[in-house]
Amino acid sequence: MNDEQWCKLVEKWSSAKSKTISDQNKINRGIVKYPQTTGSRCYVAKLHIHKDKNKDAPLGEVCDDEVDAVELFKECHTSSRKGLSDVAKNAIAVVESLRAEPVADGQELRPTAEIVSKLLSQSSTNSTFLKNYGIPLSLTKSTETTSEKALREELVAAKQGSALLLQEVDELKKKSEAAEQALQST
Repeated sequence: MNDEQWCKLVEKWSSAKSKTISDQNKINRGIVKYPQTTGSRCYVAKLHIHKDKNKDAPLGEVCDDEVDAVELFKECHTSSRKGLSDVAKNAIAVVESLRAEPVADGQELRPTAEIVSKLLSQSSTNSTFLKNYGIPLSLTKSTETTSEKALREELVAAKQGSALLLQEVDELKKKSEAAEQALQST
């Protein structure tokens, strides 16, 4: 990097716009409730390392088809220097208590992804932790909000109304054409 490039970079950092963006980013970083500790490693690479590390686990602990989302959450929020933050410790305690809840007869164990999803949805409606790891959420969870459902129903009703109006217009055109032909023939 030469002196000219460095001066341009310093000038950019010193601009009011850059300082505003920096301040907003600082606020946003402070809002993060569960900061991840994967460093520069992407989620997919972390997932592969997690799978490799747990491939020798005894049967029943980690299913081949399903990644243990609770263990993955622990791994991604544990710092090698600081360990778990207090917020992450509380979250893991809640998740473990949900996991340990007794299951009624005839019901299946809740998937770990559903448990973690429930925890994350309590603090933020748009958490992407599970999605970034490629872990599918529960199929029973509705992906549409009530406002989206209302809009979809409104759209269907509007389409039906417009279809009825088009039919009426066609009928009126046919009647007017018939009336014009009757006038011309007389």
